[in-house]
Amino acid sequence: EKDKEKNDWIGVACESDGASIWWPLKDHTADEPDSVKLQYTVPKGLVAVGNGRYLGEETLDTKSIFTWFVSYPINTYNISVYVGNFVKIHDTYKGINGKNLDLDYYVLPINKEKATEHFKQVHNILKTYEEVFGEYPWYNDGFKLIESPYAGMEHQTAIAYGNGYKNDADFTTDYIILHEIAHEWWGNSVTAKDLADVWIQEGFATYAESLFFEKKDGRNAYDNHLSFNALFIKNKYPVVGVKDRRWFHFRKGSDVYVKGAWILHTLREQLDNDSLFFDIIKTFYDTYKYQLVESKDFISLVNQKTEKDYNWFFRQYLNTNLVPELEYSTTPDGTLYYKWTKVHNDFDKLMIKLESQNDTIEIVPTREIQTISLPKDKYGGWNYSFLGQSLCAFTKNKELTKYNTGL
Repeated sequence: EKDKEKNDWIGVACESDGASIWWPLKDHTADEPDSVKLQYTVPKGLVAVGNGRYLGEETLDTKSIFTWFVSYPINTYNISVYVGNFVKIHDTYKGINGKNLDLDYYVLPINKEKATEHFKQVHNILKTYEEVFGEYPWYNDGFKLIESPYAGMEHQTAIAYGNGYKNDADFTTDYIILHEIAHEWWGNSVTAKDLADVWIQEGFATYAESLFFEKKDGRNAYDNHLSFNALFIKNKYPVVGVKDRRWFHFRKGSDVYVKGAWILHTLREQLDNDSLFFDIIKTFYDTYKYQLVESKDFISLVNQKTEKDYNWFFRQYLNTNLVPELEYSTTPDGTLYYKWTKVHNDFDKLMIKLESQNDTIEIVPTREIQTISLPKDKYGGWNYSFLGQSLCAFTKNKELTKYNTGL
């Protein structure tokens, strides 16, 4: 494209199609180069920005050659180039381990002042993610935001930014910055071996947004962000897609993002132990950083850490698009009848909470009808409601009023 001054303005994003649309390579997600040297030749007066560290500029007649070096493994769709009439803004972030991280922002000259102020939020986002997941993965290669002619993309250490300098996630946070920075951990460092498991990248990154808001503004902000995301769950396809072909469910819906995030939230609620849950997340990251993973690697870690078998949980939520439905009814004497439908045979361990004015009751439905006598609430009745925020999915159906948590 052209910027407002009619200068060339170029960017590349190719996650779905693969990097072979613009350069020759072994274009397969199951392998990564351990380092990459990039050289881009552009007309003088323009700047070419790539991933990793800037190694310098050479001139050749009417051309400029920019060299960049990535010193870590990188998945090939994350290798990119930005060309434009950029100016550079430099900043430094002190990490949780005391290290200094170079922050470099390449923006159009007309946006320099705006960008300098807007990008200050990067510090708090990096700090939060470091606290929750572990150290930023690429200290040797730095961190960059580059203004792009498209909305955004998580190119490793060189994030595309084209969101118009607006805080659209809340009044102080830019969604593109928040989401794409999360990908430095989930997608760039820990990478799905096959795009069928791309929820590991997109679901974890989307869930990271909610964790950021929880750290920043409290549990209500976390719940509200999740509830908003639940509105976009479609359940048209299983979260885990078809393997051994380049197939990214982004083309068919947003469930790898939002349902992926809700699966992690539901797991957290089921464990009911935040120390254990965040230990699982941190250990998963630390064990597989700079590596390629599959869903089974995460499931295995969950089973190991909990000393329980959670295959029933992930089989339902990852490998089928069926929404678990809870059929239930109550009698005048306060007896609750309930059972699951649209679930696997072994989907029989999910805990559900019912709450009254003064009591909380836990039930674990199966595919067979069960009963429980509800204790009376403080008003002498049986006015219980399901705590939908704690569940990935269930529905009250049949002739009764429908209740839906959003999945």
